[in-house]
Amino acid sequence: MRDFLLTKMEWEGRELRLACLFDDMRLTELLVEAPEMASHVGGVYVGRLESKAKATGGAFVLLGEAGRCFLKDFDKKKSDGGRVLAQVTKDAAGNKQAVATQQLRLAGRYAVVSPTEQVLSSVFQSPNASATFIASQGNSVMSGSPQGNIVPLESLQGNSDPIGTSQENTIPSRKSQGHSFTFMSLSISSKLAPAEKRRLREAFANDFDFTDCTVLLRTEAAAAPAEEIRKEVASLREKLHSLLLSVANAPVGTCLLPPQPFYFRLLEGAICPPDRLLTDLPAAESVLQKLAKTRGLAFAEKRPGSLPYPELYGLKTELGRLLDKCVHLRCGAELIIQPTEAFVSVDVNSAHFRGAGSPERNARRINEEAVCELFRQMRLRSLSGMVLTDLINMEETRDREEVLALARELAKAERVKTEAVDITPLGILEVIREKSGPTLRQAISL
Repeated sequence: MRDFLLTKMEWEGRELRLACLFDDMRLTELLVEAPEMASHVGGVYVGRLESKAKATGGAFVLLGEAGRCFLKDFDKKKSDGGRVLAQVTKDAAGNKQAVATQQLRLAGRYAVVSPTEQVLSSVFQSPNASATFIASQGNSVMSGSPQGNIVPLESLQGNSDPIGTSQENTIPSRKSQGHSFTFMSLSISSKLAPAEKRRLREAFANDFDFTDCTVLLRTEAAAAPAEEIRKEVASLREKLHSLLLSVANAPVGTCLLPPQPFYFRLLEGAICPPDRLLTDLPAAESVLQKLAKTRGLAFAEKRPGSLPYPELYGLKTELGRLLDKCVHLRCGAELIIQPTEAFVSVDVNSAHFRGAGSPERNARRINEEAVCELFRQMRLRSLSGMVLTDLINMEETRDREEVLALARELAKAERVKTEAVDITPLGILEVIREKSGPTLRQAISL
């Protein structure tokens, strides 16, 4: 049974909200948020240009309630003097500021829709400039999409319907688009097999051949009904049009698209979707009930008199383990995880392992379990950047290749873009993981 749990608990005098995924009561994914440090990821703002960072090609902007952000790849064509339209992609963490981008991405369960460069360059002109261009795209709307029917701006503000079309505003980086299969204005998730990419391309290339926006079909689209995908893309596209048409008259600091609750990032990007949703937060109960009904999941209501969820699932014990540098493996070996400014150092120690096989066989057995646990720990601790793991020495080339193959297979299944690069001659497993937010330790200590 795979459970999704949304709860809160006290930790060192502070209240924390936790979104957790469990597989047979074993914690597999975790997101933590303190109420006073709510995430702004996915929010779209009309901001003010503060200064340019010529050395990096970026700029610093003030984005309303999101505060001061670093804007990557600043393009003055997509601004109006001091005004900038931008979307937050990463929250501030430690001594690093939040990061934003001018390339907007509206994400749903099956697809991600982004405006083209031509559209983004016209949004700060007169309201008629954007309206005229968008209206000219009516002939491209797929069947079932109400042509010219633009969603009112009020529907974009607030969280009156947090579910909507199951949008996910955890914005993937521009770099990840280079790993997608592109066909005209349609891209396919790089995680899908070539045969699935080909099938989706043939099914939707004509439907999604737009000139005002691009469409990226996500991994879940492979198993979704075609009509559901078309409806979601139509809804996202209309929401994008409405957002862009409102920019010209929006004052600096306006939030045109509010960020979704932090736990949506975990629900939309989970490696294995949950079977059951649980929460003890009254504010989120109706949201999760609606989501469960939409997706055919079970929603378990908390029974009066039962143990609090943090105690039932042992969350305080789990957090304590995740803040410890030592991770005990089932075979008796250990991982020693030590983040540094430059990279994350992981050492594999045989520790209390007592194997009866040959040294080479024992080394491979330890390393295979260590690699599996490493990927779990990266998810739970939100580790990112370069993760360098000193494996137990393996003499046989075949053993090294199979351990590396295991790491690469695990990397493909990750919610956050992750790559197992190589095992060096010195036995160091090199993994690169994209940063998606603060580490667990930073989130707890902010």
